Amino acid sequence: MLNEHKINYLLSLLKRETIESGNLNVDYILNQFRKNPAFYLYYPFLFKDYFEIETESDLDNISVAGFLFYLSLLHTDYLTDTKKVTVETKTDKLFLIQNLTEQSIKILTSVFQKESELWKLWAKRQREQHTCKEMEQKLISETFTKEQYENLADYKSSFGKVAIDCCYVLSKNKNELTYDRLITSHKYFSVAFQILDDLSDIRTDIKNGQFNYAVHIGKKNNYFTEKDKITQQTEAFYKTPLPIKIMEEALDYLKKAEACLEGLPENTNWKHVILQKKNDSIEKLESIAIFFKVNQELSNQSQIKLFKKRRHDETDLENAIQNGLNYILQKFSHDHWEDYVTQGGISNCWATSFIGYHLRPFESDKRIAEVLGKSEKYLHQFEESFSYNEKWQMEDADSLNFALLFVKNQKTKSKLIRRLLKFQKNDGGFATYNNTELLKHFFSFENFPHFDGWCQSHPCVSAVSLHTLFEHKDEYPQEWDNLTRYTLTQITSSETKAYWWTNPVYTLYYYSEILDYICRKNESISEFSTILINQANKMQNTDGSFSDSFGKNLFYTGYGLKTMLIRNTSDSNQVEKCAQYILRNQFSDGSWANSAAMRIPNPDNINPENESFTKIKTFGTECRQLEFNRLFTTSVCVNALLTYQKLKK
Repeated sequence: MLNEHKINYLLSLLKRETIESGNLNVDYILNQFRKNPAFYLYYPFLFKDYFEIETESDLDNISVAGFLFYLSLLHTDYLTDTKKVTVETKTDKLFLIQNLTEQSIKILTSVFQKESELWKLWAKRQREQHTCKEMEQKLISETFTKEQYENLADYKSSFGKVAIDCCYVLSKNKNELTYDRLITSHKYFSVAFQILDDLSDIRTDIKNGQFNYAVHIGKKNNYFTEKDKITQQTEAFYKTPLPIKIMEEALDYLKKAEACLEGLPENTNWKHVILQKKNDSIEKLESIAIFFKVNQELSNQSQIKLFKKRRHDETDLENAIQNGLNYILQKFSHDHWEDYVTQGGISNCWATSFIGYHLRPFESDKRIAEVLGKSEKYLHQFEESFSYNEKWQMEDADSLNFALLFVKNQKTKSKLIRRLLKFQKNDGGFATYNNTELLKHFFSFENFPHFDGWCQSHPCVSAVSLHTLFEHKDEYPQEWDNLTRYTLTQITSSETKAYWWTNPVYTLYYYSEILDYICRKNESISEFSTILINQANKMQNTDGSFSDSFGKNLFYTGYGLKTMLIRNTSDSNQVEKCAQYILRNQFSDGSWANSAAMRIPNPDNINPENESFTKIKTFGTECRQLEFNRLFTTSVCVNALLTYQKLKK
């Protein structure tokens, strides 16, 4: 793809043309670039290598003109697709469309003279664009044919083909065969794009009365039959194999688009876009397959009648712990645990390390010792890259942290601690990710302006790193001093925060437990541990629970109990209420309710706020994730109850 220098140059041209128009807002235009896939700015460069073009500056100008025209089409679509538009909005939109179109044509006329062949092709694309609007209005499920849909998708992207037209007209040696094959490749790509777009826009298209291929397939299988239950029917539709079949159709079209390029130059930008879309689609296909699997698991779980037991005597504490352990053991899958589902799939590496770490205090139990032994062997396969799972090829500090806390092999620990230290930032804290290029590659179609949010120091990750590095502080004294300085700065500068979690009690616990060790040797900083524990005390609800913005949360209640028990200085009544709340809310199968405590901010989000994370999804960012097996919450709760039990004796 184009390098950053070229993209920045095109952005400067775009800015200049916007200013020269006199009626366009620069900030608005640049913001539209950030919101859309980056290649829309340099679409002609996708096809440049198939033609001999002498003057690259012509392509620069065509690229800017194309982006402005693309924005005019977006606003035109808004006016035609949205049923209720106020007079003021319509007037503003028409004015914007007029100015975007005028500036685009003005730039194109500086490259192509009036008699140029380009304008005949331009007229053809205009007719296609107009025809597509008529086709869209007439296309209904009852008379649908695949050929109609292919033509609709092709005509909808007709002005994308103008980029190919421009390259062909500018070329010295006009190769019609190459031109025709690129036009066909673009058509197949557009059909795939439209199918994927329909799959993601089900609710919007139903609301606006537009034809949608996924809805058409759904209706053939008795879904989307009730207009007033769109959300429920969409969720039910996604729990079937139908979305997977639709995704597979889109992949077939992408393969056809790629096949059209056989015999043409390799390693072109256009082929790269097709391959990226293919890989992106495969990842989404896997995500949908996982979603289907997870929903089957949840459906199976819902068939088991769960209820909350009432506690009557002291023996219930031991029973609660054993029942919780039994549940975790039942969910052990041969040699590992699985939980949480995100855009990266289902976690196994991170999940196994996290759950295993919380079960270490129980390894005197032979059953626990056996599964922990199997888990540690399982984790050896990740020694070169500890990550969320084996498919997410990006090591992260959190997975490394819990692997280091869980595994016993000292050679492995020595190897991993050196890798963990690569995530330490100049301020002493630890970032979750440290490879911006890999993040750019993974999110290439989402065009985030930067990845500073994921690559900055994170208090929640740094708090766990404090535990990890404590064992190795003599080997790495400078790194340890930097981390403790970061920790104390975090505590004194503001309220403790978390980046990936919806309540900072997670961070409070990991900070406060290790600080308690430090404070025993250094009384001058003993106040910091007390500050943290007092913060936790203030977060507790009157019934003993802990919450996030979305309600009472047993994951945080478990960590709240552990935090209050660190020095045993909390009000005994508060501690007792917290423990009893956990006991009261255990399910009959030994588990506790899943927490949806983890959030995934956009990679450029520096300071996430809970208000943005109301949705629980299995794909994308700015959402919370589904803890479908309840293992994170259950492992934290049994661990907290064990700590409580020991202090009671």
